[in-house]
Amino acid sequence: MRYIAFGNPGNTLRHHYERQLHRGSLPAMVKLYTKKVDSCNDALSILNIISTVKEYGYCRRRLVSHTTCGGIDKLNRRGGTMRQHKGFTLIELLVVIAIIAILMAILIPALHRAREQGQRAACLNNLRQLTVAWVLYADDNDDKIVHGCTGKGGESPIPADEDGWVHWAGYSDATTEEAQIEAIEEGALFPYCKTAKLYQCPSGLRGEMRTYAIVDSMNGWPSTGPHIKKRTQITRGGERVVFLDEGWVTLASWSVPYDRESWWGSTVTQAGILAADNRHKDPPPVRHGGGTSFSFADGHSEYWKWRDQRTIDYGKMMLGADPVQPGNPDLHRVQQAVWGKLGYEPVP
Repeated sequence: MRYIAFGNPGNTLRHHYERQLHRGSLPAMVKLYTKKVDSCNDALSILNIISTVKEYGYCRRRLVSHTTCGGIDKLNRRGGTMRQHKGFTLIELLVVIAIIAILMAILIPALHRAREQGQRAACLNNLRQLTVAWVLYADDNDDKIVHGCTGKGGESPIPADEDGWVHWAGYSDATTEEAQIEAIEEGALFPYCKTAKLYQCPSGLRGEMRTYAIVDSMNGWPSTGPHIKKRTQITRGGERVVFLDEGWVTLASWSVPYDRESWWGSTVTQAGILAADNRHKDPPPVRHGGGTSFSFADGHSEYWKWRDQRTIDYGKMMLGADPVQPGNPDLHRVQQAVWGKLGYEPVP
């Protein structure tokens, strides 16, 4: 026989239990089912019934009740307690969220560094392959190196009998990806490197299909300094830069002055590389965690991390940054790699 206690059982239910106990007809195993009670008085009245059962010795198994409002535990078939498990408390939930936040704070920077290192390795590989193409072009053209500016033959400053290593489609924020790819494929170097993706760094901005440039000294823009037209003119090829990861590319080859202690450009009056006043400047690229990648005439590539904060400030086109930077070791190193020597006496 099953007995169900719910609500306030009252005296009638209690007397019913007592009569059953005196008659000896109460089953040896008592199974108590309950529904949610509404108040503490209800819970206490049921406890009284259980207490009565215990007094007569018929309840041989442990009956456990909540002493708080809200419900009574069920008994399983063996007389044990079946607890009604609740969900997380607010404090437990907050602790879990705090632990997850701490783990994310630890892991996300590490994942970002790993991703950056992977992009840097891919960038260095792209530059090596472009430099191999640059060497192959010279081998097929009596050692004459490809023109370092972008554009067609006859477009200034490219002579009519030459062709730019790539053509110029326009700034990447104002030109479709298709037009940029077409300009790459029309260039003189594409027959030697026919994968358009190799002309851009994986960390480039959306819509940038080319991020690499050739430096002025390698048959590029006719600025002051010793220019190289043939590969046989190069001595110490492992020290002479050919390509670099410029990021935001311009019409001409990448420039750095030969005869003064300065980067190319003027004091920044409009912050940001995309500002209208900055599009003609060639700041030091700040890529891959505070530096940039270069390839050299012997075919190898390297990543250089900037050491002088002035280099980074001007590279990011920060307001008020000055390209004239006496005593900057980054500037001296780049000028020597581009031109082979300094055209001035550096400030100690």
